[in-house]
Amino acid sequence: MRTLHLPRHGRLAVALTIVLGMWSTPLLAQRFQVHYGNASTSDQGLHGVKQLSTGGYVAVGESFTGGPDAVVIRTDITGAQVWANTYQIGTASHATDVVEDVPTGNLIVCGYATDPCGNSTDDIFIMRLKGATGTILNLQVYDGSRGDDQAWKIIETQFGGGGTNPGDFVVAGFEASPSNPLSRNGILLRVDATLTQIWMHSYGNAQNNYFYGVDEVTAAPGIGDLVAAGGSNARSGSTTDIFVVRASGINGSIGLPPQNMSWTDLGGSNGNDEARSVRSLGNNAQFPGYTVVAGFTDGVPGINSEEACVVMLKADPCLFGSAVYFGDGGPRSDRAMDLVEYPPNGNVMVTGYTSAPNFGGRDVFLQDINTGAMTLGAGAVYGGSADDEGWSVGYAGNSILPETPGFIVNGITKSIVPDPGQIYLIKTDATLDSKCNWTAWNAPNGQVSGQTTCGQMADLAIGRQCGPSCGVTPQPTTWGTGICYGPQAHDRGGNGNDGVSGVDAPAVITFTEGNVSSYPNPVPSGTPLNIRFDLHANASADVSVADIVGRVIAQQSIEASSGSTLHVMNTDGWPAGAYLVRVTIGGRSSTTRIVVTGR
Repeated sequence: MRTLHLPRHGRLAVALTIVLGMWSTPLLAQRFQVHYGNASTSDQGLHGVKQLSTGGYVAVGESFTGGPDAVVIRTDITGAQVWANTYQIGTASHATDVVEDVPTGNLIVCGYATDPCGNSTDDIFIMRLKGATGTILNLQVYDGSRGDDQAWKIIETQFGGGGTNPGDFVVAGFEASPSNPLSRNGILLRVDATLTQIWMHSYGNAQNNYFYGVDEVTAAPGIGDLVAAGGSNARSGSTTDIFVVRASGINGSIGLPPQNMSWTDLGGSNGNDEARSVRSLGNNAQFPGYTVVAGFTDGVPGINSEEACVVMLKADPCLFGSAVYFGDGGPRSDRAMDLVEYPPNGNVMVTGYTSAPNFGGRDVFLQDINTGAMTLGAGAVYGGSADDEGWSVGYAGNSILPETPGFIVNGITKSIVPDPGQIYLIKTDATLDSKCNWTAWNAPNGQVSGQTTCGQMADLAIGRQCGPSCGVTPQPTTWGTGICYGPQAHDRGGNGNDGVSGVDAPAVITFTEGNVSSYPNPVPSGTPLNIRFDLHANASADVSVADIVGRVIAQQSIEASSGSTLHVMNTDGWPAGAYLVRVTIGGRSSTTRIVVTGR
């Protein structure tokens, strides 16, 4: 059972709509919290989440069903699953990021897998998936060092190197020495639209250097350059510094400034600093081309734990700008994992997790950063009584439907007891309200002065390419899902208003797993369809059936009593096909799929 906190004002209005295909009527701001996964396995979302150009979202991660396996999920704009597949590329496969190839609607997924090239090590993979189904169209595996090679971020270039080859893909990660797994270098890999390798370069000094993020410079100076960020202990040999490289998009080399390689120390000689994501500002007229990284530091004076941090470097990453840290300000760990620039002023939204007291374990946060002043704006926390983490954030402002712009977060929730973990998607509006679990967060604000040092590129390696023949081309496996509004909600405080006007007292409505159960499934046309749901309060329900273009072909109104409600619908005249059973309560929606067959 899942619990969803809603306001109560007399009777609750409940709308159930069964639709086929894409929604065709105007919808309000699509805000949700959903989780996906197998109840008996640990599933988690990683860096990748994007809003699709046609509406809806795509997220990636891993499912520990044995391997683990790489997971890719596509949803509609309400968070309802359209399809979700697992991919076994090696003995263990991890999908870490995804982009949409907008002209084709296909999805480009990167990650890493163990042993696809027969070396008993991790190798980078990139695969092109058909956007409508998740079917594999192309798969390439890349082995740069014959040691462990991992990919953590992928982008599609807008300008290409020197403006000559847009439409390539660039991956950031790291490679390790075959003889010493702790001897790593950050790597950038550039491939063309067919996923054929153009070049692969490594950066560092063969100690411990790695990248988690990459971005393309889209504002002068140096349009088409690549900026990558992660961590390195090459400078001190013991503590970790934020590691940033700005290189040529043409060949990956480091030429004249602003191309450079830098190490930034926020916490002093006893502190560790690491970047998990990077953006080159393109919308900020005051700081065009500046580099902004999100990560964490444990060297803040007076705080003996990790604090989330955001650091701004100038176009030349050897030139430090400013930094701000935030978190619980106490002994617990807080990490920033990803950030996204959003219009119109070039501010950034950061996600990660906080262990601030009173929230229960770790919780996902969103934190707005004013890049002009490097100060904190609005912040919010989401999650339940156990550990919940945000790993990736995207700007959701490009929907083809009349949807309020906001943000989409991908991560993991462990608050679905006793489930060991579920992939966790959160969609908010611009105020950071997900219309479910949402708690305003006033994080401590602090400025830190950093020291950035510059170094020469110590290593440049051209990796070899390994084609799909190195491993068995994987066949996607349909991946089960349970959809609801996330774990136990936090009270927003105040008068208890949870997004519906004219109410001030909380109430609880509980649905069965998946929010609505419909059976039999598949159902032969003309056979009664049973729709079951549970309520903790009496409610009015409108049940309607719409075809693919949104024309209502059946509509009913019922009075549902507290407890378990079973409503039976006659399916006479329904054409064969896949349908969505959609439930809306107080403006909130959830769906489950059914299939109608011929008699």
